[in-house]
Amino acid sequence: MHTMFTIALLTGGIILAIQVLLSLVGIDRSFTDTDFDVSDGHSPALSGAELLSVRSLAAAAALFGATGLALDRYMPALVAALPALLAGFGGAVLNAYLTRFMLRAQSDGSLRLANAVGATGRVYLPIPAAETGTGIVQFELQGRTVELRAVTREGADLPTGAAVLVVAVDPAGETVEVVSTSSIEALS
Repeated sequence: MHTMFTIALLTGGIILAIQVLLSLVGIDRSFTDTDFDVSDGHSPALSGAELLSVRSLAAAAALFGATGLALDRYMPALVAALPALLAGFGGAVLNAYLTRFMLRAQSDGSLRLANAVGATGRVYLPIPAAETGTGIVQFELQGRTVELRAVTREGADLPTGAAVLVVAVDPAGETVEVVSTSSIEALS
């Protein structure tokens, strides 16, 4: 058993060390993060498949070996194997949980124009009345200042600097429909 614990510790430790070294030079994702993940991203029943990643299995082997070697001195090897198995499984579960937590924290940073509805901004280039042409509006969206083409259904042109509210985004996501905030205030 002592040899098995040593082999597990060395194998898991070497694989983890290689992953750390490769991640330091930035090539960890393409060579070492091979997963057997069969999760479809929607099924909670399959979401535990991260336990089968190379990193999780290496952590499980290293903790199994280290715990087994530590306990092997004080108890029979077969008795030491049970807490070693629990430690290895706990390491794999912890790795899967931390991996999932870090992946949730990622953001793609893509601009989603659907989120523009309800945003307020200013007219940058005049917007012709009654959807007879387009102008440019400037507003904050997802923490960025964006400029988009804009149309309005109002009866008067919206001049440069007028405060506007985005009320719709065209399906192509290239133009927004705006109304003057002064016309909204007049209605209320």
